[in-house]
Amino acid sequence: MSIVSLTNKTLWGILLILLLLFSTESYYNRNFLAQSLPAEAVVVSVEEAGILHGSKLRLTTEYQTVIDIDVNTVRSVQVGDAVPVVYNRLIPAQLKVNYVYELWFKSLLYLLLILIVAIVMFLFRTCCNWRTKKLKKLRSEGDRIYTQFKSVEAVLNATKDGKHPYQIISTWLDQKTNKTYSFKSQYLWDNPVDYIMDQIITVMIDKKNKKEYLMDLDFLPDNIKREN
Repeated sequence: MSIVSLTNKTLWGILLILLLLFSTESYYNRNFLAQSLPAEAVVVSVEEAGILHGSKLRLTTEYQTVIDIDVNTVRSVQVGDAVPVVYNRLIPAQLKVNYVYELWFKSLLYLLLILIVAIVMFLFRTCCNWRTKKLKKLRSEGDRIYTQFKSVEAVLNATKDGKHPYQIISTWLDQKTNKTYSFKSQYLWDNPVDYIMDQIITVMIDKKNKKEYLMDLDFLPDNIKREN
């Protein structure tokens, strides 16, 4: 499986999980609100806890039962504040602060994460499409130069499944400028050294920018060229 395919599947997996969490949380909230009663609770203690504020609320139910309930709120509150709440008629300990952003905080958070992942997927797909078009253009319109094979090197700062990829390195002397250029192949996850029979390797370069190029690896078997 290629890195592009693996990344795409991973992003889709994350997106589906977030959609499931969003749907579950929204469904739970709707059901909770459908069987809850509105009321006011009094803040009896406050404990700061990072982004969320830990508070103890004292609620008097419709049956005049007084209970204390620990909640975490986005909004900062003070001792003595009256806070609008909704609570489960059958299980009063199931209580939520009755502000839109409090009731739907998790749903909104999941929705934000869904949006971020969707944007990342769009940018990733756009980048892949751009790269594919660029490589096709280089193959069809790029200047073909004949470079000298130099070596096969392991890329030690990249790993996948405990393996390091390899790159073919070649060089080319521009006779017009007397400048030597170095070229690297795409990542190859099997050592290609045994398949390099010719010391001359073709490279297609962009006519305007020699930093944009594509090494012709047609001499390698498909299983070597394929990204695992």
